[in-house]
Amino acid sequence: MKRPVRIILSLILALALCTLTGFLMSLTARQDALMACSDVEVEFADSLGFVTSQDIRKFLDENYGTVIGVRLDSLHLAVMENMLESKGAVLESEAWTSLDGKLHIRISQRAPVMRLSYDQGGYYIDASGYIFPLHKTYTAPVPLTCGNIPVRPPKGYKGQAPDSLSRVWIGGLLDLNRSIEASRSLRGRVDSIVIRPSGDACLKIKDAPQDFVLGDFSGIDGKLGRIDKYFSTIEASRASQEGAQAYKEVIVKYKNQIICK
Repeated sequence: MKRPVRIILSLILALALCTLTGFLMSLTARQDALMACSDVEVEFADSLGFVTSQDIRKFLDENYGTVIGVRLDSLHLAVMENMLESKGAVLESEAWTSLDGKLHIRISQRAPVMRLSYDQGGYYIDASGYIFPLHKTYTAPVPLTCGNIPVRPPKGYKGQAPDSLSRVWIGGLLDLNRSIEASRSLRGRVDSIVIRPSGDACLKIKDAPQDFVLGDFSGIDGKLGRIDKYFSTIEASRASQEGAQAYKEVIVKYKNQIICK
């Protein structure tokens, strides 16, 4: 057989094989699409406990509808993702199907950095100031702010604070928390931040009986520096004096002043 003929026959054979492979793949894809959803598998990208697999399945049933027994090609995955991300504690979701007929959902939860609590309720905030509700059975191990909280959104609220003044106040609180976390001497020692009726922020430090009054959220680094100075000088001197009474309050909200009561 002449060489050009062999080449032509090889090309025809290769084309036939490609066509057959494409046909079989298309047939398999059509069969997979006709497959009904047999199960929902939920996985998490983190170890937070705001939502469970059961919560996600229940939320799907109540807001999207039944998925078990529904054809895979009839499932609106983008709709599911958007719907799941409407839950305050869900930051991101990803939905996909597999050849075994399962619907897979991967959840990333919103990570709080602070918990705010007051008589009528409370909420979490993340690093951007996003507000989302507390959980009935899970409490995240994050710093607590309590007392006369001026920002009190409706129960179940999620999103940024509803007005500019509230956003400024929450931004100041987050700045305070970041400064505490950045402080070598205070990181891990602050038990809580208490907002007094006057609006003054007050630190409760785990190993100290005093209340440390910061005032508003301005000049935070200087105020925390004065707390450090109190411990290194005033408290050190008091502790060395036998029978000296501990102070109940240390006011550091005034520039260049430490007032002990």
